[in-house]
Amino acid sequence: MRATIREVARAAGVSASTASRALSTPDVVRSITRERVLRAARQLGYAPHRAARGLATGRTGNLGVIVPDLANPVFPSVVRGVQARARESDHAVFLADSDEDPAAEVDLLRGLAKQADGLVLCSPRATEQQLRQAAAHTPLVTAGAYVCPATSA
Repeated sequence: MRATIREVARAAGVSASTASRALSTPDVVRSITRERVLRAARQLGYAPHRAARGLATGRTGNLGVIVPDLANPVFPSVVRGVQARARESDHAVFLADSDEDPAAEVDLLRGLAKQADGLVLCSPRATEQQLRQAAAHTPLVTAGAYVCPATSA
């Protein structure tokens, strides 16, 4: 079982809120306190709970990747590239295959948008309007297609 923020706080001799601030916004905590908290976190093997952090930040720590056909030899390398970059920013990657079905792709866009901080859509089959609607709710990157940004009149 992994260490909790309360256990880290107890080991560092601070409150749980101070320990949390020391880990999430270290510049607002005195350096000596921050060091005690960081040392305790290392010793206890503390890692932030992704879901709990998401409640506080409004971010999921997830990215969604939608491909039209995972059997196509182009897409596994694209997914590996996305995963490599996602790891660098401590994001997990959800992968979905739309089976080259535009309706399924739109459903996946809607569903993953609720669970991800951003989406990567490879060779989209959805209409430009559907892509714009998805991008209005979640950051969206398309690979293999260009959608002009919306212009205001």
